[in-house]
Amino acid sequence: VSTYTVYMIHVRCGAKRWFIYRRFSDFDRLAALLRSEFPRSKDLPHLPKKHPFRSGTSKTIVEERKPLLQAYLNELAALEYVRNSPHLLRWIAKYGNSS
Repeated sequence: VSTYTVYMIHVRCGAKRWFIYRRFSDFDRLAALLRSEFPRSKDLPHLPKKHPFRSGTSKTIVEERKPLLQAYLNELAALEYVRNSPHLLRWIAKYGNSS
């Protein structure tokens, strides 16, 4: 049986708001897509680091990662060129609920 953590992250972009429910690996894939779309960008935020020798389901890691993932998405949304990225828009539409 595989166990994993799903993070619920609240993202704001002006008047728009989303609740994103995703695994860390989904955030990792988004980060890779955005790095490939904007290879020369120096201001793309960095995704929180993985902990290769610790379980991603440990309470400590989950509590550490959640605010970092929250900040990561808010920083992405603050960059206009990223906010309009088809990759980000599809990722939010696929995995998020707007409010």
